[in-house]
Amino acid sequence: MGHQSSRQIVLGGIPITRIETIANRVIDRNHMGYADIYNGDKYSSYFLRDGDILMSHINSIQHLGKAAIYHPLDEKEKIIHGMNLLVLRANQKILDNQFAYFYFSSDSFLHKLPRITKKSVNQASFTVSELKKIDIPCPALSQQHKIAKILSIIQTLCNKRNEQLKILDELVKSRLFSAVIQVEVA
Repeated sequence: MGHQSSRQIVLGGIPITRIETIANRVIDRNHMGYADIYNGDKYSSYFLRDGDILMSHINSIQHLGKAAIYHPLDEKEKIIHGMNLLVLRANQKILDNQFAYFYFSSDSFLHKLPRITKKSVNQASFTVSELKKIDIPCPALSQQHKIAKILSIIQTLCNKRNEQLKILDELVKSRLFSAVIQVEVA
């Protein structure tokens, strides 16, 4: 009797966004899809642009509306926008994309989503036309820039603090574990 090996199909090429790409509200390049697309000429209109906001519009209710903002790693990076996420592009004359990203991540926005959400058995969704019905507060563009800059600094500080808390948590767990082992051995 022959031994069959299961082959895993590995696709490559230009990465394609998926729902998992923004699961943590950042662009996670480790969670992209691939479809063996190496020549992106016919997909160039689907390439992400610097400042694009990706939003989950079909997902479980607790993940609906998650957003992440795209900034390329370098000028050569190409990522194809997959169909399971919306790509939102701010009109830079009236809306700062970083400000829009922070608004889409706010409780104020997320509390408005249930009004436009359609629910089915295992998922929820909203359409682009329904999303357009939600008003985005638009102070003067110069104010949006200032607000976005301040929120970016705060976000960076929060991320650093969260990393510090994770390290501290691991340290406490390892010392607590060591203390428990020492007590049990003694």
